[in-house]
Amino acid sequence: MRGYEKKIIHLKNTGSRYFEEAYFIVKDNKNEHCTSDKEFMVDEATRIIEENFNFYSESFFRRHRLKIIWGAVAAAVSAAAVVLLFLIF
Repeated sequence: MRGYEKKIIHLKNTGSRYFEEAYFIVKDNKNEHCTSDKEFMVDEATRIIEENFNFYSESFFRRHRLKIIWGAVAAAVSAAAVVLLFLIF
């Protein structure tokens, strides 16, 4: 593509036992004030990783709360049915 440019941050040897390399493609913010502060970039990358890969993160429970609630309801109904059948027979 002619005249096309993306800013990519490529991290090698991350020191992580899970990630050997990491790539971040920086948004083109022509309308916003773009900062290149290293601390901000590290904080934002950390936030993205935690939200997408941490099982216990708040966003995980927010995304799956209906499944969790319906699973709890189904477990309660199943337990009640077992108790009822045990009392009948």
